[in-house]
Amino acid sequence: MAPTEPEDAVTKAYTLRKNDVLTDSANNLITTYTSKMKRVEDDMKQFQNTYDLQMNGMKKQIDELFTTIKNDINSEAKQIEIIIKNQLINANKSYMNKIEERFDKIEEYIFKWIGVEQMEEKFNKQLNNMKGDLIKLQTTLTSNVEEDVKLIEQSVKAYLYNENKEFINKTEERFKIIGLKQRQQQDKDVKKRKIN
Repeated sequence: MAPTEPEDAVTKAYTLRKNDVLTDSANNLITTYTSKMKRVEDDMKQFQNTYDLQMNGMKKQIDELFTTIKNDINSEAKQIEIIIKNQLINANKSYMNKIEERFDKIEEYIFKWIGVEQMEEKFNKQLNNMKGDLIKLQTTLTSNVEEDVKLIEQSVKAYLYNENKEFINKTEERFKIIGLKQRQQQDKDVKKRKIN
């Protein structure tokens, strides 16, 4: 076997050393890249967690606000309904009391005007007929009041339904806009990290 020339030995040693340096550099680059990617991944996870917490918090606040407003509207509607019912009932009672007072005056006047006992039976019959008509009138008025109350109740419910529906639609639209802006911001942040 021929002896190795000094130049060949130096060249071989230089080549081996160069390979070692390149290998170390490659390993360092891989380690640095892996570390950087891990930091990016950790940042992404942290951002996602923060984003999820913020979105859940916003959803909770919106739900609480919606529930509060809905309860306030329903409470006010019930108060209005009670007030209207009481006003109608009181108006009906007042009207019926006035009618009864007039009948009492008519009865008193007729007794004074006739002044004859044998006419009392005939008068009682007429009076009973008048009282029967009064009862029918009172029944009709009561029925009308109940129908008015039902119509008012239906109108109030329809109004509340439309108001609640409009509020829900507006809330959903705002929530979609917020979500879109959050996603756009998230995309921008990801692009910045990739560039860096």
